[in-house]
Amino acid sequence: MYDKIYDGLLQAICSNRKVFHVVLTTSTGHKDDYERLRKDFLEFYKRICDFQKKNLDYYVVLTDEGNGTVHCLMVDLMIPRERLSSWWSSIHGAYIVRKPEVNKEYFKDKNFSDVQVVNFMARYMANQKNIVYSWCSDGWLD
Repeated sequence: MYDKIYDGLLQAICSNRKVFHVVLTTSTGHKDDYERLRKDFLEFYKRICDFQKKNLDYYVVLTDEGNGTVHCLMVDLMIPRERLSSWWSSIHGAYIVRKPEVNKEYFKDKNFSDVQVVNFMARYMANQKNIVYSWCSDGWLD
């Protein structure tokens, strides 16, 4: 998993593409319903693609944190966090959506190079505790 995440992230960042770490929480009504969380993410992703009029590359790690959490690296996502949060709420019933950009600025206190940023995020995603599912878009930056 680490190698696939690392390779895709490195390609994106070295190509000056924007990568975002999208974090989606789960409503208490869907606690431990990981299949539902996966299906709702795919509906959320479809809404994003319809809005941006193109498919985006992504890598998802779904964990059992809290009621279930989606950690997603998404490339070229140009939709404001507030709109994403509204969509996630209407699809899944949870409101909290984080969307920091994965770049050197995000790690400014560590003074990371691009390669260090990629390594850190790939390890962060691959080393999540209690991973339930992980998957990526077709051709994740191949």
